[in-house]
Amino acid sequence: MWSESTASNMNNTEIVKQSLAKRYGKEKRFRFYGVFAISIGFAFLAFLLVDIIGKSIPAFTATEIRITVPFSLVEIPADQEITDEVILSVNYNSLLRKGLNAQFPEIKKRKDRKQLNKLISSGAEFELLEMIRNDPEILRGGDLTLWIKADDDVDTYYKLETTVSRISELQAEIIQGLVDNDNIRTAFNSTFFTAGDSREPEQAGIRSAL
Repeated sequence: MWSESTASNMNNTEIVKQSLAKRYGKEKRFRFYGVFAISIGFAFLAFLLVDIIGKSIPAFTATEIRITVPFSLVEIPADQEITDEVILSVNYNSLLRKGLNAQFPEIKKRKDRKQLNKLISSGAEFELLEMIRNDPEILRGGDLTLWIKADDDVDTYYKLETTVSRISELQAEIIQGLVDNDNIRTAFNSTFFTAGDSREPEQAGIRSAL
């Protein structure tokens, strides 16, 4: 009886050991599959982040055009206070256009000058307005050379060095002239982080999304 009982206990022990071995094997496989699935997930996430960052790098810089803004054309008496009303009365868009046109005196036709003026961002006049609000005395200081943000079509054309449908041959020649005279550059695009949504790509930012 003792031998039979002992043999039975040994058989049960072996069975338990075998079942435990199978259970441990299943657990190891389950852990492996889990780690493998998580690793694949992280790999796809890393690829996605790298792809997003890689494609967004051009947005961190903006194309700018150097223009001498003729503030000397703004006539403000020395004894007159520069109030907000005076600041708002100045046509900043006109000053920007006159400054840009002065760089290309050979462009005289009206339709050609329209193409020239389109190289500047439509929001440039508002940036100029804010600058004057921060320092009104600029209006008394005469002409001032500034880097003005270019239109998004110019930005794309200049960065990628390729033609786009909305850049005409004349505009391409003008941009080349700016390049030859070091009057165009790319600079850090602070607007990308401080501005919200906009219909104009060069004025859009991620502030709302953040």
